[in-house]
Amino acid sequence: MNLPTQNLLSQAAKYCEAGDLQSAKTILTKLSKDLNNPIAMEMLAIVHIQQKEFEQAIDLFKKILKKDSNNLRISYNLAKAYEDIKNYQLAVNLYKKILDRDKNQINVLINLANCLYQISKFEECIQILERVSELDPTNINIHNRIGTIYRKAKDFQEAINNFQKVLSLDQKNIDAINGIGLCFFYQKKYEKSIEKFNQAIEINSSHAETWLNLGLVLFEQQKFGDSINASTNALKFNPFFAEAWSNIGNVHLVNDEYAEAEKSYTKALEIEPNNNVTKNNLFITYSYMGKRQEAYDLIKDESENHLKNPDMQYLYGQFLLANNDFLNGWTFFEARFQSNLYKDTFIPKKDIWNGEKKSNILLIIGDQGIGDQILYSSMLNELEAYPQKIVIAVSGKLIPLMTRSFKHFRIISHNNIKEINYDNYIFLSSLGKYFRKNLSDFDKSRPPYLIANEKKVHEIKSSLKAYGKKICGISWKSLSETGSNQKSIPTDYLIPLFKQNFIFVNLQYGLNNELYEIESKYNVNIISYEGIDLYDDIDGVAALIESCDLIITSSNTNAHLAGALNKKTLLLIPEAYGRIWYWSLKNLNSLWYPSIKIFTKKISYKWDSVVSAVIKHINLENGPH
Repeated sequence: MNLPTQNLLSQAAKYCEAGDLQSAKTILTKLSKDLNNPIAMEMLAIVHIQQKEFEQAIDLFKKILKKDSNNLRISYNLAKAYEDIKNYQLAVNLYKKILDRDKNQINVLINLANCLYQISKFEECIQILERVSELDPTNINIHNRIGTIYRKAKDFQEAINNFQKVLSLDQKNIDAINGIGLCFFYQKKYEKSIEKFNQAIEINSSHAETWLNLGLVLFEQQKFGDSINASTNALKFNPFFAEAWSNIGNVHLVNDEYAEAEKSYTKALEIEPNNNVTKNNLFITYSYMGKRQEAYDLIKDESENHLKNPDMQYLYGQFLLANNDFLNGWTFFEARFQSNLYKDTFIPKKDIWNGEKKSNILLIIGDQGIGDQILYSSMLNELEAYPQKIVIAVSGKLIPLMTRSFKHFRIISHNNIKEINYDNYIFLSSLGKYFRKNLSDFDKSRPPYLIANEKKVHEIKSSLKAYGKKICGISWKSLSETGSNQKSIPTDYLIPLFKQNFIFVNLQYGLNNELYEIESKYNVNIISYEGIDLYDDIDGVAALIESCDLIITSSNTNAHLAGALNKKTLLLIPEAYGRIWYWSLKNLNSLWYPSIKIFTKKISYKWDSVVSAVIKHINLENGPH
């Protein structure tokens, strides 16, 4: 290297040390172009990285490697650049090549483990970290990392074992204590979780992440005021903690405090503008506030600038479907298969059915929950005119009912999909894009499309006939993971209903001793029909519903069964959080189930207003009690 070039490189290095990256870039760009100098090119690439210009840095590193393919330092820097732009697979490939030359480079092993973690290759990731642990057995950070990965992989006992190793070396290690607390949290052992977070706070009361974790578990316990206080403490020690703002927003959202939720989510997005979970929740908030344009603009921006965000596209699809825009709605709805909701869903390695009539075997896979599978089954009869041999895979609980109801098709359990031969497939909910493209398409549905066990129905009716009154089946809870509290109706509000001139039959699953407590406290009689497991025996529940004159229910599987059986049903649902898109605000009666009349709890109102409306409707139809 000649002296003028060396002097220029020294000057560029001084500029870098002084933070004058632009002046350094000017010198290094000239040297790289004029002399094709690998040292200048490497320095320029590092400047690009410091300025977040990763693509330019990657291009320079690749040019250097083209001439010097064995340069491990450049390979490492290129791998790091790929990691920075979240191209984890390319980073993995490079890190592995480096380790082929030197298998004990701890930094490379740790970075490789991080990339494997990001692409959900947990088993391989743990193997790498175990190697690091052998090379450096007292490295606390490694055991914490291993514990975190086991927790993400839901192997909670192994996670706790690794966090305990950390605590054997440092009994006051905040990260390990938090790690154990989170293991308890994800196992829904909330009291044990709180105990660990409080222990961490006693050690370091200014640790923002611990306060957030405490806020999250308090949220799950519905201790909303305490949850906000904990999250506020997190912000006290870290004002730029986006997750804390987001948790405060979640508290306001589930309590129908939408203006406050909007403020909290907006602050979270000011800190982390690309956080998709927060964007999703802000979109939901806008929808419930009636801010349709703001909701649309949020999605539109996301759709235009981040086309690969399936969570937002899926949410937008539900938004359009709820507003009866089926043609566009189903298109966005298809993004669910790339969304987090469907990340554990089995996707066949076959072609997706395109709606054509062919003489082959078509597999239709029931997706989402049992209620959803029942809802979308309303489209199956339209496939009778198709030449395909059709196999329908559903939850095992539905097989007896579906087999009786759809005699033209073969019904199997989800668990048996890998045992059958088929040519192409489609998910049950995806039939909507072919069979529910506009409002008039719903007229093609022919309820009842589920057929209850006639012998069982006769048996139940004979048993209930002795009471001499009309029979009303009733349920008031949802046990789904999302919005269950908002969809469920506290029993105090139901007492006026129980005074109506019916014999009430319990359809509510998951009650334990609650039914006895309701009867004792309010002096009401709710019949529990013997011999039917209300949670597992879906065919039995269908027969019980078919035996009733009227069904009153919250949004749960019973609502879907009643609608599919074409049973007169009064559905009580919230206007906002907890309302599922197919219970559209635009329709007082369900599009999917003509026999269901919808009663909506307005925002800021309590359930007594809805119950009063239901009683008024009953009296208008049957005469006052």
